[in-house]
Amino acid sequence: MALGLQPTTDFTSLFHCQVVVSMLPDDDAVRDVVFGREDLGSRGLASGLKPGAIHLSMSTISTAAASRLAGEHARGGQGYVAAPVFGNPDAAKARELFIVAAGARTDVARCQPLFDSLGQRTFVVDSDPAHANLVKLLGNMMTATTLEMLGEAVALLRKRGLDPKSFVDILTGTMFSGRVHRIYGERIVGQRYAAGFVMPLALKDVRLALAEAATAGARCHRLAWCEIGC
Repeated sequence: MALGLQPTTDFTSLFHCQVVVSMLPDDDAVRDVVFGREDLGSRGLASGLKPGAIHLSMSTISTAAASRLAGEHARGGQGYVAAPVFGNPDAAKARELFIVAAGARTDVARCQPLFDSLGQRTFVVDSDPAHANLVKLLGNMMTATTLEMLGEAVALLRKRGLDPKSFVDILTGTMFSGRVHRIYGERIVGQRYAAGFVMPLALKDVRLALAEAATAGARCHRLAWCEIGC
């Protein structure tokens, strides 16, 4: 491949790499990759990567986990860049993801060719990797509440015998023309729920955002209702 990428099923074969990309579902999965699994006798990236190598974490995880992982890599002389993405599987296949990156400036610059290959635009937040994850969690919070409201509106329209497609066309053609309303509105109307922002991951991100709000002393009443409603 042009960027020198090679697929592998052998985790230890990654230890010689200069940049290792991970995109995993939650905090526990990323911790296992970085710290290894004692019960399985496996080493993690923190002990296996060479000094100067970079772990590029594109997972949507908590800010606490991101800070812990960044600290562990720093102790090994390794770089850590958080770069979660906005975009569904179709956008990933088309290389149209939006990437939110944070980390040391030189490390982010080294990862830029990968960002350019995967996405259509990269937003660099700052030098603290945890801040990229906070931005992603808040974005997913807004997506989750939008889906909850769309679902309720479509359900009501169907109960009243109206065409929900017409409703979504009106809304996305006037006041709510954003990508989330357009893409997921069509899916909700068509009852295509199998792909995209699936429920287990949506609830995981809602709970992480609620935890961030509690830590910051901010109230998220609508977000809490979304979790209950889901």
